[in-house]
Amino acid sequence: MLKQELNKEQANNDKQVIRLDNIHKDYKLRGGYLFKALIDINFSVKEGEVLTIVGHNGAGKSTLIKIIMGLTKPTSGGIKIFDMDVSLMLPKNIKARIGYIPEAVSFYGNLSGFEIMRFFGKLNNIYNKKLFEELLDNAGILKASDKKVIAYSKGMRQRLAFAVSRIKNPELYIFDEPTSGMDPSGINEFVSLVKLINDEGKTVILTSHILPEVENISNRICVMLNGRVAALGNIPELAANLGLTSKINLRFKGGAIPEKNWFDMIKTEQLISDYEIGDRNSTMNLKFLEENRIKLIKEVFGKYYNDLADMNIQKPGLFEIYNHFSIKKVSND
Repeated sequence: MLKQELNKEQANNDKQVIRLDNIHKDYKLRGGYLFKALIDINFSVKEGEVLTIVGHNGAGKSTLIKIIMGLTKPTSGGIKIFDMDVSLMLPKNIKARIGYIPEAVSFYGNLSGFEIMRFFGKLNNIYNKKLFEELLDNAGILKASDKKVIAYSKGMRQRLAFAVSRIKNPELYIFDEPTSGMDPSGINEFVSLVKLINDEGKTVILTSHILPEVENISNRICVMLNGRVAALGNIPELAANLGLTSKINLRFKGGAIPEKNWFDMIKTEQLISDYEIGDRNSTMNLKFLEENRIKLIKEVFGKYYNDLADMNIQKPGLFEIYNHFSIKKVSND
């Protein structure tokens, strides 16, 4: 609990780990066509937070990560990491403070998991068998560490990459599509690993397709569409700004019938935005804005408390937020 409270405090402070100012990235294609991969990217990442960047294939997520990692240069704009300008080059002293997992993880297959750890340890002048074993254990693959990597599953290779990324005990972790190709079990395991390092106060940036699993570990969501930042904020903020509605499902006891006129009345009063009756009049779905939640519950209980068999509330989540922008296309011109 203490770690979680510390983490929340860190995520809410004003210290910036990364600052992106007016980042543009253009590619010249055949025929003189100019493809705008990134357009006017402006945001910062705070110390101790988990920022998840979501978007469709080609939205610019991986391009942005490569620019942050110094693997490609922006056409224009500025980047600061740990208060140092890295727009032209990512210095070694900054790289040493970053743990990185690329979109496509590839290790030499004839080495064992432990040998991979030892190899990357030597690259960083770290020779610590106990540390390597601890990191492999935290990643859940210590028992397979003597096996050759060629026999590892996709999820096991990702967990090995996670263990490798922790060797230097970095302050900032950057994961580009870390759950790509994983089954649901592997995704959940990786999310648990992200929680592990974030509970230690580490800053995390990760890119992802729409995955409900990342909702619980993300302090903020950055939605990218066609190279632009379409939205940035926590899920409640984004849902409120977009006017997305929550839903209450009411299930009535046998014989009880909801009064359509009463629901028409509270809709007219704008307590709900819409409703629908289903299952032979035994259920009712009410759509409402979160700001009306408490008042609506009081009204429903006051009218139907003795007639209700069950009530379920659903808030708009990451899927609904992203789906909003998927439908409303953003121009790339």
